[in-house]
Amino acid sequence: RKATATLGAHCGAMFNSARECWHDLDLDDRLRVRIFSWGAGVLFALGWWLFIDAVSQNGFLHDPLPVKAQLVLLPVGATLAFLIMSFMDQSALHADEYTHHNGRMVKYQARALFGFAFLLGLTCIIASSIVLHNVYVNKEGIKGKVPDSNYPGVAICLNTIFVFLSTFGMKAARVSDDFF
Repeated sequence: RKATATLGAHCGAMFNSARECWHDLDLDDRLRVRIFSWGAGVLFALGWWLFIDAVSQNGFLHDPLPVKAQLVLLPVGATLAFLIMSFMDQSALHADEYTHHNGRMVKYQARALFGFAFLLGLTCIIASSIVLHNVYVNKEGIKGKVPDSNYPGVAICLNTIFVFLSTFGMKAARVSDDFF
């Protein structure tokens, strides 16, 4: 009981990251990496499966409003944010200017790239929520074509949310860049 109370107090602090909370559970690093990686992979695959299922069902049922290219850009943008944040050098976010990669302003450039990727993912979630609400729920449609089903809008929204959440699952899974 004391360990869980300490963990709750530690995780409830204002600026602690999820990674610090999981370090207190005394999990082996490889097990923690495996759990978070599998969870993030399942969320990512589930999001894209929902989207592909909605697009294929929409084409099969001959819905008057097919999923347009504009609506495909939202999951692609969330995936781009996932890739940028996942492949980023973690030590560059906290680098000092004199020893890391022999360059100046590495920390600020890395933080700017991370912020761009975060805002891209968040913008895709907000835009997919707007598309779900305006096009599919309110039945406003696009250029006079009103959709028969709400499922493509829900799938687009869930896709962007799942991909964005899987991004943070992958970030929590990483211990350091030279771990393996």
